[in-house]
Amino acid sequence: MASSVYPEGAGPDLRSLFVMGGALGDVVLQVPALQAVGRAYGPPRVLAPRAWAQWLDALGLGCGGWRVDDMRLLGLRAGPVDAARALLGPIDRAWMMTEDPELAAGLARLGATVERCGAPPAPGAHQGLTLLQRVCARLGVDAPGHPADIAPPLRPTPAWEASADALWPGPLDALLVPGSGGAAKCWPRCRFAALGLRLSQAGQRVAVMLGPDELERGWSAEDFGGLPVLAAPSVPETAALCARAGVVVGNDAGTSHLAAAAGGRVVALFGPTDPARWRPMGPWVRVLQDPEGLDALPVERALEAAYSTQSVVQPSG
Repeated sequence: MASSVYPEGAGPDLRSLFVMGGALGDVVLQVPALQAVGRAYGPPRVLAPRAWAQWLDALGLGCGGWRVDDMRLLGLRAGPVDAARALLGPIDRAWMMTEDPELAAGLARLGATVERCGAPPAPGAHQGLTLLQRVCARLGVDAPGHPADIAPPLRPTPAWEASADALWPGPLDALLVPGSGGAAKCWPRCRFAALGLRLSQAGQRVAVMLGPDELERGWSAEDFGGLPVLAAPSVPETAALCARAGVVVGNDAGTSHLAAAAGGRVVALFGPTDPARWRPMGPWVRVLQDPEGLDALPVERALEAAYSTQSVVQPSG
């Protein structure tokens, strides 16, 4: 595990469990709340979907973790909890970022005080900020008032940087991320290609990042005017590449959230989703949304946003 990002002697015990849920973007939005618990009680153990717990642990954000669908945890939903107790160990307090009454009841049967923070936010409120504010209120500490006030919580490690260097050595002026979980959230590929071409013609070093879903759909460099393609980098590699890029231009997708959380400069292109609730959190995020939908968002607006976002001066250290 990487050295912890929490101060020495943080909190009186390590017997907290932090329960995360959702896809990559959801998990990233829950990280500031995870950090708040860690600052109060020391690094919590993490229960999360898929492999997210492992990369959170590698960043020093957790103290071991498990998949929420681990078969040994089935008893938390119905039946004996002995296997879950043996797996999780003693838990004083469980912080739940999802609405899951069965799991909450099971954790209570283990003797944990369950803090249920995952109810949907009020209309117009931001998802991740609301979770953080709820956790901070229960900890008795102050919370930020706006998503832009939240400092980037992820720190790519030297090992992740070295792995990213193998994919793209040297400076990266613009990283284009055209994928998303839903077609309605995707700016047309031809627009990304045109944006990349305009940036490249201006002398910028530009790359396109494609995830496993896009590669399965048959997307390739040909769709983006022959621009260099970074194919399916890992989550750690993605964080490191986004952090070093002059600007990341992406859709309403998990990678845009990851980029902002890693300290990247982000232009997030939104379609039908409400950015007031779902925009990436952080100080270097610009959101573009056209009232007529993503198909109506012109390349010129994205180009202007990319240039202006690149010009933002970030503090060192």
